[in-house]
Amino acid sequence: MCGIRCRWLCRALAGQAQGLTVLLVERSAVIGGTTAQSGGILWAPMNYLQQEAGLADSRQEALAYLRYTGAGENRPAYMEVLVDEAARVLAALHTHAQIEFRLLDLAEFYYPMAPGSKAFGRLVTCAPFPAATLGIWRDKVRLSPFYHSLAHALPGPNPALGGSAGPQVGHSGPLRHQDAALEPWRQRPDWPALAARLHEDEAHRVAGAALAGYLFRAVLQRGIAVRTACDVERLLVDQGRVVGLTLTHQGAVEHIHATRGVVLATSSGDGWRPRDARRGRGVRRRRAPGHGAAPRPRRTAPGWHSGDPRQL
Repeated sequence: MCGIRCRWLCRALAGQAQGLTVLLVERSAVIGGTTAQSGGILWAPMNYLQQEAGLADSRQEALAYLRYTGAGENRPAYMEVLVDEAARVLAALHTHAQIEFRLLDLAEFYYPMAPGSKAFGRLVTCAPFPAATLGIWRDKVRLSPFYHSLAHALPGPNPALGGSAGPQVGHSGPLRHQDAALEPWRQRPDWPALAARLHEDEAHRVAGAALAGYLFRAVLQRGIAVRTACDVERLLVDQGRVVGLTLTHQGAVEHIHATRGVVLATSSGDGWRPRDARRGRGVRRRRAPGHGAAPRPRRTAPGWHSGDPRQL
């Protein structure tokens, strides 16, 4: 597999479980895509945590919610697969990848007023991930762009400090890579104590960074081969069939042959481009009933998404 993102880590685990030998190749020196930098919230109706908590949910309600949020653009077959399989996948990841999930005490977004919506139970996130369990790979998994441990000092929403309502959502602190974002915090009288807690952001990762950590740990525990900082130069083709790839690592060229195929792990950075939107192609503008026109589409993926799979 070319590209190591969270969903492709899941596919690597599934492939090995079916008897395949999997090799993961990543161009970047670190692992984890957009999900690793996100709030890490999963939508899973009828999940095992709901059942353990005695919360009612149904297939009909979940489909009704998706029909509303899809605003007429839904693909019924996709909706049904998501509703029917999400809970099974969540339980499998908990059992086989040892991911500790918990319910979020948040109303279903983005449309809690939608038919079939639930005030609690469908939104799931990971418990904090102990980074030490990654061993020598600890520094190779992408961190969240936010400082989360400072959220404990926020009594509520505080946009001036880059805070949200707490650590549940994940986006609960100033940006990690902008030193100026910490300046308002340095003016607080309790800054020395807060500064001492910043290491918790790396030691016990939350939100999307936690999900990436759990999934990659499962890959390592199963002995799946991983290579980072590799440039895939081209695909090897024999009689119209892809049979491998050529990659460069630290100046050395290597030809790798695949017995079953090569998976190009496209990312959210490989979707529409601004020029497509201007010419009337790419992402369509959508709106939900009663909520006015949708904002103009924009590229939200981080700059390190190169779009290599499309070029290959």
